[in-house]
Amino acid sequence: MLSNHDTVSISAQAAHLFTIPDGEFNRRHKRSGEPGAAVRYQLERVYDFVSSEAIILCDSRGQKLKGVGDRQLCTLLSRSVPAIYSGNTDRLSYQLKVMDIVRPDISCAQISLLPLPIPHPEKKLFVASVSDSEFNQAGVLHATGGIRRILGVPASKNIRTSRRISSADRLAFDLSRAMNLGYHDFFESALAQELKIPRRFFGPSRKDYHKALDIMLDRIDQRLEREGLACDRPDLRERLFNRGFISYEGYRNFLYQLPIRVVASRRRVATLHVQMAVYDKHFEIPVPPRTTLEFTTG
Repeated sequence: MLSNHDTVSISAQAAHLFTIPDGEFNRRHKRSGEPGAAVRYQLERVYDFVSSEAIILCDSRGQKLKGVGDRQLCTLLSRSVPAIYSGNTDRLSYQLKVMDIVRPDISCAQISLLPLPIPHPEKKLFVASVSDSEFNQAGVLHATGGIRRILGVPASKNIRTSRRISSADRLAFDLSRAMNLGYHDFFESALAQELKIPRRFFGPSRKDYHKALDIMLDRIDQRLEREGLACDRPDLRERLFNRGFISYEGYRNFLYQLPIRVVASRRRVATLHVQMAVYDKHFEIPVPPRTTLEFTTG
C-alpha cells in the first residue's frame, strides 16, 4: 500500500512513480506491438498522471511525430523545442509569445524537455511536456525511458535528475487538484446558482455547505479509485456539531478529518485533512477547500 517513502524517483527509477501500488487494483494498461501506437499509449499515460496540457515526441527540426493534448499547443511546443534545446533565447522568446495566444501566461518553467538520442550524427528525438505539475520533469523522464525501450534506442548515461518524488507526494498533489476541480465544477452548476440567491429571513443552512463539500469529494474519490481507495464523508456528529471558528468578520473555517480506506477491506490507510471557509450571511465558499494528506503509520 502507499506509504510516505513508498516510491522514489531518481533518474531511471522515474518509472516507479507511475506504478500503481496494490497489484490487486492495478489497471491493465494499453499495449501494442506497433511502435507508433505504443508511443502514443506511453504519452497518454504520462499525460494523465502529470496533468499535461500537451506532451509530444518531436525531432530536431521541430516536427511533431506524436502528440497528446491540445493540438495547437502540441504543434507550437514542437516548433519551440529546437530553440529550447539550443538555448536560442531570441527564437524562444518569439515562440513563447506565439504559444501565449493558445496558452496564456506560459513560461519556460512549465515546459519540461529531454533529448532521446538516436544513432544518427545529425538527428535527435525529443520528449516535451507543458504542465503546472511539480512532477512534469519526472513525467517526461518516464516517457523518454518508455519510448527509448519501444524504439530500441540505447540508454544515455548523461540524463540525470536529483528530483525525489514519492507516490504519497504525487497522490497528495493529485487530491488537492481534484478538490479544486470539484470546487469549480460545483460553482458553475445550477445548484450553486440557486444557493447563492439571497434568503429573506434565514442564512444558508449547514446542509447546503455539506452538500457542496460532498460534490467536491466526488472528485477526490475519482482519483482514489485508481488505488482501490475511497474517502469517508463527514459523519453525522461532524455535520451537526462542528461549528467551525471565526476567521474574520462573517467568515468561518471548518476543519474535517476524513479517513481514507481500502475499499475491499475498509482498512484505514490515511487521513485527508480538509479546511473549508464559508460565509455566515449568505451562501459563499470564497476559495477552494485546502487539503492535506497524512498517511497512517504502522
